[in-house]
Amino acid sequence: LRKGQFAGGLIVLENKQRSYPYGDLARRVLGYRKDHAWVGIDGQFDSIIKGYDGEKLTKYINFAGWKKEKLIREIPKLDGADVRTTLAIPMQQVADKILREYISRDTTIYGGTVIIMDVKTGAIRTMSNIEHKAHRNLEPVGEYYNLAIGYQFEPGSILGAVSLISFLQEYGHMYQSVTHQVDSIFPFASAINRIASLNNAYYQYNYQFVHSLIQDSKYSNISAIDGVSKSNPYVLAGMSLSEYGALDRYLYTLQNLSLTEDINFELKEPGGRSTPRIGKPIVTDDYNYFLASLGCGYGIAMTPLQILTFYNTIANKGTKVKPYIIESIENSSRHTYRHSLIDFSSAIDE
Repeated sequence: LRKGQFAGGLIVLENKQRSYPYGDLARRVLGYRKDHAWVGIDGQFDSIIKGYDGEKLTKYINFAGWKKEKLIREIPKLDGADVRTTLAIPMQQVADKILREYISRDTTIYGGTVIIMDVKTGAIRTMSNIEHKAHRNLEPVGEYYNLAIGYQFEPGSILGAVSLISFLQEYGHMYQSVTHQVDSIFPFASAINRIASLNNAYYQYNYQFVHSLIQDSKYSNISAIDGVSKSNPYVLAGMSLSEYGALDRYLYTLQNLSLTEDINFELKEPGGRSTPRIGKPIVTDDYNYFLASLGCGYGIAMTPLQILTFYNTIANKGTKVKPYIIESIENSSRHTYRHSLIDFSSAIDE
């Protein structure tokens, strides 16, 4: 070392690494840029955060026997902007702790997410994603993927409120009692029997589900109020069939509730889908069956944030607001960009 860098052979390598002051807290949301991976806020807003290096072009001239440096061109450096998020650290810490402990205890759970959103504004106060790395239980739990915006699943009875709201908006009231018999609710036994023989895992699963409802006599007479309050799939499927009767009509209702479109959230998860996926009947005369599946939350795949946005619309008395996680962007001149609330007006009648 005493011989210096050249004679001694000292080689200094720089390794830039993102520092996370709060450890793994919201790590996937904060994100990073590494090689070809652009993840989270750090990835999405890289061009804003990193700033620009300055340039200085000079040349040496001989002036009266002295070498003098002459400036040819100079472009000053530009500091990167500061991005302020809507996340509330105390709430994020509580959600992360509880979710991490819960998933650590049960290795059969793939993962989970907690999202807390301000009802009136759509500001995301908490977005925690915890899962078991390498297929659940081979590695410790942590923030490996943003499940809230990148993982789609069939919500099932979670989306039962859609059938109820669709019914209420269509007819303006809810029947206290429904006495539909099984045969009238499911007038497509032949289609279901044929679907059971198809080599399709999705239809095989739903066939067993619907077929068990037909065979269970206790579902043949149940009030609509009790059925909806208990997320009874028979009632939800029955309302979709008996009161809509046409698949296109129900899909139009989903569209009016903004359940078929991209919510245009500021962050995108690599490999994730931002637009809900709706299946299509693969047999020409199984539309009734598919309509019944949609009515009880199957046949459509959504992310947790998309589902939350729908429920937030209910909590906000029918007005849908766009979820957002960037509160402001402040550049070197202290000019501040602030999020402007996007109001989709009334998606649901109050």
